Amino acid sequence: MTLQIAADTVPLYLAEEGRIIRIEGTRVSLDSILSSHLRGEAPEEIAAAFPTVGLANVHAVIAYYLHHRREIIEYLIEGALPPNEVRERWEAHPDYQAHMQRLVAERDAAARERH
Repeated sequence: MTLQIAADTVPLYLAEEGRIIRIEGTRVSLDSILSSHLRGEAPEEIAAAFPTVGLANVHAVIAYYLHHRREIIEYLIEGALPPNEVRERWEAHPDYQAHMQRLVAERDAAARERH
């Protein structure tokens, strides 16, 4: 048997007029999967938390993130900023602060790797 190697497509699509990236065939956002990944959850744990995504797609999304860290982190940072009327309340929340610190640290690490 000969193994045929083919490039798989990334299971992502733009939703809500291009404002949110979701996992193909689901309503699960890229943010949700990567937030879990950045908290240190294993792909199996993430797939269990989001059963409509499936383990293979979790791995595909993480792999895509690893190949495009800088761009995705910028997307996550921009998307993490809520509308002005609720921004102060969000920014004061400890979970928001920890999430933003992780994203900024990850962005800075990605920038150092490229230089």
